[in-house]
Amino acid sequence: MPENLPSLPYALRVATAADYEFLYRLHVACMQEYVAATWGWNDAVQQVMFKERFAPERSQIVSVRGEAVGVISVERRATDWFIASIEIAPTMQGQGLGASLIRQVLAQAAIDRLPARLQVLHTNPARRLYERLGFTVEGTTPTHLLMVALSQVPAGKEGWRDAAANDA
Repeated sequence: MPENLPSLPYALRVATAADYEFLYRLHVACMQEYVAATWGWNDAVQQVMFKERFAPERSQIVSVRGEAVGVISVERRATDWFIASIEIAPTMQGQGLGASLIRQVLAQAAIDRLPARLQVLHTNPARRLYERLGFTVEGTTPTHLLMVALSQVPAGKEGWRDAAANDA
């Protein structure tokens, strides 16, 4: 994907319990291949794990033209901004949407003078996107790469907190 590809216009809203089915289907569509390559995929186990971890209030639904197409969960911690998850529907990938969301997080992290962090499965090609956006590997586990980015606020760009508030 070219670095200067403009992002689709999108809106964010806090996820609710009513988003459960959408979020599970999105998770399967985005992650099944990489989870299967790492641990193997067992749908019953995945459903139980997803249900146990389901906390919609920590996630933002990403919509394009009024249609939910993704989710992002970001945690502002004392030492960093952590992108806990980002999933964009496969049909919407490669259009700059994920990059735009991550850039907002990077901008807010820079405003707060904190690094941004995330982890990605070794098998997930999203690593290339993260590297293009300035993330580098700072550690590994048997299954994940632990990545960090020290960001700078581009002139005229708003941070994550401001953009989310504007879309509420």
